[in-house]
Amino acid sequence: MLLEDDWNMGSPPGKRCRRPSDDSTEDTSRSCYTPERLAKRLCQEMMFSEESAEICTRSGLAANLLQLKDDGFNISEGDPLLLIECDVNDPSAVVYFESGNYGLPVGSPGHVAWPGGLPPVVGGPLAAGVASGPPHALGQFIAAQPGVQEKSRGGLNLFYIRDLTTLTSVSTAVQSQAQFRRKGPVFAGAMGVAVEPPLLQFTLLTNMSGPPQHYVNFNQTA
Repeated sequence: MLLEDDWNMGSPPGKRCRRPSDDSTEDTSRSCYTPERLAKRLCQEMMFSEESAEICTRSGLAANLLQLKDDGFNISEGDPLLLIECDVNDPSAVVYFESGNYGLPVGSPGHVAWPGGLPPVVGGPLAAGVASGPPHALGQFIAAQPGVQEKSRGGLNLFYIRDLTTLTSVSTAVQSQAQFRRKGPVFAGAMGVAVEPPLLQFTLLTNMSGPPQHYVNFNQTA
């Protein structure tokens, strides 16, 4: 049984949500759902795995995705949603999402030094070789591509893709940048360097009832 405090877990600061009675037909905002309820909905209604549902819930992606679903948003195989599943409990994943390879610790697979030696000032000019600055550098870069619409209300981890040609172009654009490109087994072997794991999970949705499909090699070469 959920207590009143349980019902308010995850609500924005200063916002308290009254739990409706069991026989209430009141519509309750996504922001009033507990993390557990959000994750459960992803599993039951959109066929997410428990692990992915938890990652999406912690990052805030789940609430925005379910809001689109409840609003009747339509997608198909020809115009999917692209999700970036960033595990906020994984420091490497967070740093890569925020800054790309440039933000990774020295010595870690894929680390590249910031061009010019220092990260750019937020909102300031970008040095040559920097595709996008923090915060959310990867999400900002994807959102700026033609044919892409950001759908996470500033979270920069949920995107509507106009068509499959656009999807391929976005992946190619990401891999073309030293800031974001991760080397897969074939490419790394040819260069004699370590394989660089993608760090993030990239997922496609072609139906708002699921199932989600992993986009292998979105940011990682073969």
